[in-house]
Amino acid sequence: MRIGFLGTGGAFTDFRVNYHTNALLYSESGVVMLDCGGTAVQALKELGFDPGTVGDVIVTHVHSDHVGGIEQLAWERFYAGADGPRFDTTRLHTAPDVAPGLRATLAPGVDEITLATGDVVRGGFDVLFHLRHISPGTWNDLGDLRFRLVPVPHLVGPVVHKPSYGVELEDAHGRVLFTSDTTLDPSILTTAPFDLIFHDCTFTQYFEGTVHTHYERLREIAPELRRKIVLVHHTAVPRDVDVAADGFLLAAERFDHFDIRGTSVVLERAGASIKLR
Repeated sequence: MRIGFLGTGGAFTDFRVNYHTNALLYSESGVVMLDCGGTAVQALKELGFDPGTVGDVIVTHVHSDHVGGIEQLAWERFYAGADGPRFDTTRLHTAPDVAPGLRATLAPGVDEITLATGDVVRGGFDVLFHLRHISPGTWNDLGDLRFRLVPVPHLVGPVVHKPSYGVELEDAHGRVLFTSDTTLDPSILTTAPFDLIFHDCTFTQYFEGTVHTHYERLREIAPELRRKIVLVHHTAVPRDVDVAADGFLLAAERFDHFDIRGTSVVLERAGASIKLR
């Protein structure tokens, strides 16, 4: 399994340092994007990808650092081919309770659309996108890669509840959990024998009502779990923090790529290959 990060920063990240936590999943049927925040298309281009080659996006929840780049991706796939408009549809895969908010977020910005015929029409959302409802807990195939959505506690309360999902990924070589944005729920980390866990992490001081997992909480989980965890959703690791000394595999950086083959994990960073285990 091969996973590459377009960025590993949170919603408030400094774009000179990091980009939003969005990832690329490499399958035999093509490249799949895991969330598409406001920095995603820029990151794609910096990695040398034509946005037109990324036709599938798995959406974990509706926050701008996870969906804010979908409109640009869709417009570029539709209009910005090297030889003129491609008129390609973008496929969005998300849970049924996330889909209405996703449509409500995107539809106003794409309402008017020019078709291949030259006609300008309303209702651009259903022209630009194919919205696929994914039932949580069920496996879905994208080429040789399988994924399923796992509910995670992100923004939970009696007044506001925003559905949010982690993503389990599996192929012939390994099994991985991407938590997306979540507060800590250790039970999620042991639902399967994951080879690697990409976990939400913020280094900010803990406060009541937080919607992310704070580093000091992650340090409390069992050592055998920490050894599987790659930290994401942080702008940068503070200078006084040593994540390896605290038992974590590492903190991911923008453009890191991971090759996972069971117990073997190789990191590609800045042109170098590093065997992590």
